[in-house]
Amino acid sequence: MKTKIITMLVVLALCVAFITWSTNEAFDRLEKIDKIAVIVIDQVLSGDLETAMNTLGELANVWEKTRPFMETIMPHEDLQRIIELYTEANANLEAGDTDDFSRSIALLRETIDHLSNHEKFSWSNIL
Repeated sequence: MKTKIITMLVVLALCVAFITWSTNEAFDRLEKIDKIAVIVIDQVLSGDLETAMNTLGELANVWEKTRPFMETIMPHEDLQRIIELYTEANANLEAGDTDDFSRSIALLRETIDHLSNHEKFSWSNIL
């Protein structure tokens, strides 16, 4: 009986450690993508569309490296929405439409914020 209790406590501790690590890792990755999005916005506002396109490409590269990990722990619908908004923002920037780009990138950032809030440790996420 004592061995079973110890085993259960060890498994519980390992689960809590993994959940804590994976959540923190996901938040760090989302924050990195959001910071790149802010840089792109600043570049567009300053009129440097060429650099903004390159930075937006960097955002896509970071996302592609991060996506497999995120798909294992987060809702696919939200992740798909990030891809759609990135694609829309990229197309708008390529077309030189900074107004629609601003809308798309703002929605992208809002989706990232929603995803972070959705995955935060809280009673509503546990129940």
